[in-house]
Amino acid sequence: MEKFTTWRDKATGIAPFLPVPEARAESSLVYLSSVAFKTGLFVLKLPIFVVAYALFVAIPFVPAVSKFLARLILILFGFYTVDISVDGVKRTNRDLIRANHPNDNEIIVVNFTSPLDVIILSSITSNPVFAIPDHAGVLHEFSVTGIIKYALSKPSLTDPLPQNKIDFTRLKNKTVYIFAEGATSNNKAVLPFPANLQPLPKTHKLKSFVLRISPTFLTTPVPVSSLVYLYRALTNVSGVVKGRVVLLDIDINWIGIRDSFETAGKLRLVGQGLDIQSKLKFLDAYHDNEQKKALKKRKAF
Repeated sequence: MEKFTTWRDKATGIAPFLPVPEARAESSLVYLSSVAFKTGLFVLKLPIFVVAYALFVAIPFVPAVSKFLARLILILFGFYTVDISVDGVKRTNRDLIRANHPNDNEIIVVNFTSPLDVIILSSITSNPVFAIPDHAGVLHEFSVTGIIKYALSKPSLTDPLPQNKIDFTRLKNKTVYIFAEGATSNNKAVLPFPANLQPLPKTHKLKSFVLRISPTFLTTPVPVSSLVYLYRALTNVSGVVKGRVVLLDIDINWIGIRDSFETAGKLRLVGQGLDIQSKLKFLDAYHDNEQKKALKKRKAF
């Protein structure tokens, strides 16, 4: 992947837009056996997922049921627990950690990795609302399906986001999650936030939430079709989700919020040159490279 060094951060060496490939067995026999096993697993899990997801999307207004369905979907994807810690709180102090879980009447800025993010956050929150900034820094509210579609697609700088501009005055009893980067990464770093992000109200408590998922081939730094991603997720048998809550002062600015991901959350920050505009250029180069590789394979046959 040396041809993509233009999109590698000079300070950290991190290339946040490169997809992480799934490990492939070296032996043909092992590989074919793996494909057969995964195909069977996919066929077995798919009907359960379809019912669970349809209900999850249809009844978001029943918090207990919605959380249960989100957890069921995570289990189908191979994630059996969500390990949450709190910056400055010992892991042995479970009561204090539980008290600082994401809750109603809070604004929580979270890093953006994949369609899994909204499922994970819905599994730990009763009344979640999700928002993404447009290129002008205006926050727009998204549905669960809207976030999932956005995480699987190429971001845009020209088309206005169709979702409503967020109105914090009607969200006093909600947990508002903001994907402030405006685009997904491979979970190795935090992308720059768009310039001129709208100021946050002081009506809610403020936190950042550092999300890490493993295996990282389930992140979507490049567009992926829904069916391909669903196959990857349903055939995954073991995964880890970790979330770290960072308590923030209500007067902190967006620079301080982003810094909290590195200082307290231990997730590196990449430079301003790796923003959404840069990602769009990377995606064009990556797509061209994939087409050339596909053409080369066809000629080889």
